[in-house]
Amino acid sequence: MVINLDIPDGVKCLLKENQDVDFATLLFERRTESLKTINIAKRLNIEASKIFHHLKKLVGEEVKKGEALAVKKGLFSTLSVESDVDGVIKEINHNSGEVIMTTTGHDKKIQKSYFAGRVKKIENHKIRLEVKDADEFPLKAASADFGGPTYYLKNDLSDEVGNKVVVAKELSPFLQTKAEALGVIGLVTLNKLEEAPDINFAQIKNIADVEKIQKLSFSYCLIDKKNSKIILYENE
Repeated sequence: MVINLDIPDGVKCLLKENQDVDFATLLFERRTESLKTINIAKRLNIEASKIFHHLKKLVGEEVKKGEALAVKKGLFSTLSVESDVDGVIKEINHNSGEVIMTTTGHDKKIQKSYFAGRVKKIENHKIRLEVKDADEFPLKAASADFGGPTYYLKNDLSDEVGNKVVVAKELSPFLQTKAEALGVIGLVTLNKLEEAPDINFAQIKNIADVEKIQKLSFSYCLIDKKNSKIILYENE
């Protein structure tokens, strides 16, 4: 059985094909972004409203370090404003004469895997994950992509719920608080939570699916926010 997972924009996938993945595996690398403002009008000594006549880049275009952002040609000389960083044009403000760029910093954020299995293929911005068995169900809402070992709630929460995803038809505010205190990864319920959680959450769309999910009792689950679905699976 193969599960298809989208690779988010703006990240570097650290997985390799034929790699066995667990929840300690390094998954994505993200570089921190920041904004850089360049006053084109001041640098070229022109009116702010006229910067469009001199710009060489438009919103959404990539800029390399040393590349010209704007050029003012005169009779005897030429003035040029060059970028001192790599980035993307985010905004052009003709009132202030400024260009705002999104730049990628040197700091890295590493995200660990929220799924387990074997990487069969990485192509077309997707990870094709091989598992033993799987089934999927639609979601009404999801806060993020997340997943882990599943804990199917029956009556009360045990101390073994830590680092797991709680799956339940409903969850009282008391049990929700208890789950968060015990260190669960996320909450998946049919009924909307009465209080906004401080952790990841997802809401199952169809009432009939709750019984199916509990009957399957697969050991793991993952939440696919983009495609609004929960995938229950077995890895071994």
